[in-house]
Amino acid sequence: MAGNEPCSHLAGGRLEVVLSLDDYLGVGEAVMRCPLCGQCYLVELLDIRESRRAFRLSVLDQRIADRLVHDLTRGGCDSRRSATEVQAVKALSPQSSFWLITQHGSFAELELIRTDTPLPTSNWRDLPLDGCWLETRIQ
Repeated sequence: MAGNEPCSHLAGGRLEVVLSLDDYLGVGEAVMRCPLCGQCYLVELLDIRESRRAFRLSVLDQRIADRLVHDLTRGGCDSRRSATEVQAVKALSPQSSFWLITQHGSFAELELIRTDTPLPTSNWRDLPLDGCWLETRIQ
């Protein structure tokens, strides 16, 4: 697996939630792990259309993922520090040239899409979530 490329298990595979960072009627942003090889990812909501969701994908270094999960689950009370730490992890883990499509709120039977089009980099809460990214991928 090179740099920011996902493991080969994701296409048609699944991911497990390690730590949910934000929620919007399901996962909005989370640290995820491949159950087959243990590779960690940061997924961020990109789009919604009916029961399908698209997610940006960043490959996380295992030590960075472990540290983030440890720091955010130890019970600290400074929410600004937590947000700053998540932003630092995003800066250290560039987005992949792939994005994911999920069905019915499940991170199983994932559809992995390579894109040549740059994905939006703004926070998912600032995106329209209007189905545009998924429009061409409806099956």
